[in-house]
Amino acid sequence: MHDYMIEENEMIGLHDCRTNRIRYDDNIMVFEFPNGFYRLSGREAEQTGKAEMHCHILDEEIDGITVYIYREEPSGKVVREDWSDNFMSAVNDGAFEFEFVTSYRSYQHILFKGYVWFDTPPYHMECEAELHTDKIFYSWTER
Repeated sequence: MHDYMIEENEMIGLHDCRTNRIRYDDNIMVFEFPNGFYRLSGREAEQTGKAEMHCHILDEEIDGITVYIYREEPSGKVVREDWSDNFMSAVNDGAFEFEFVTSYRSYQHILFKGYVWFDTPPYHMECEAELHTDKIFYSWTER
């Protein structure tokens, strides 16, 4: 149970925040942040306690999320791979964490750019998660 819940606005910052668990039920995708995220006020940023981001996915199936990772081949060529099928289970199984860096919002769509972090080499890879969503809610506890 969280102390606060607000609808999406510019007062929440996800930069450098990592999720280690993702739930999906009844078209709601929930990203859990064990170390919270940031509440923004002017030039100040205050880290919350445990927090969640709730995204209403528009598609009937979980097709409303697309995830790509970017990896470098030995030749130096960067390859984009679709990780949509196993992204949620890999996060939930502890294979990696997803770190949010930036987000881009448009009508019924949000693109998160960030990194997936591993315990073994290559330790991290660039990642994009694209969601077809019309509503986002944030909930958190005090730190």
